[in-house]
Amino acid sequence: MYGNTYVNFKRDWIMSQETMDQAAKTYSVELLGTPVASEADIDRAFAKFGADQTTAVMILADVHLLDQRNLVVASAARFRVPTIFPVPVFPAVGGLMSYGGNFPDQFRQAAGYVDRILRGENPGDLPVMMPTKYELVINMKAANVLGITVPPSLLSTSDKVIE
Repeated sequence: MYGNTYVNFKRDWIMSQETMDQAAKTYSVELLGTPVASEADIDRAFAKFGADQTTAVMILADVHLLDQRNLVVASAARFRVPTIFPVPVFPAVGGLMSYGGNFPDQFRQAAGYVDRILRGENPGDLPVMMPTKYELVINMKAANVLGITVPPSLLSTSDKVIE
């Protein structure tokens, strides 16, 4: 699910659509891009997904959905849809889990870029860097509400567990 902040949105900004489609095929998962532009769209999308108890949602990094995080988390809970988010602010407000780049590490990387630019390097010549550290956050209260048993192996690899 993604907001329609960008009219020409493509799923392949982090990894290619072909790679994601192949992974989905390998695990017999159907990927369904669902743009949402309004609060009503968010609620309708979760209502639709909640009608199928085999559905789970992966929220892509999107400024619109980050701004609407309370509604997104509330809709996921109301329609009982397991949802994974890209940043830890979602589990902090009641979402099930997040997996994404570690912000403090990314800010340190950004500081290095600022230093290089201030020393005269052309920003256009600097490489685009992906996160090098990722973090998994699990909200056990949300898991319990959804009736999900989180495997101990997943809990042991998580960076943070919210009780």
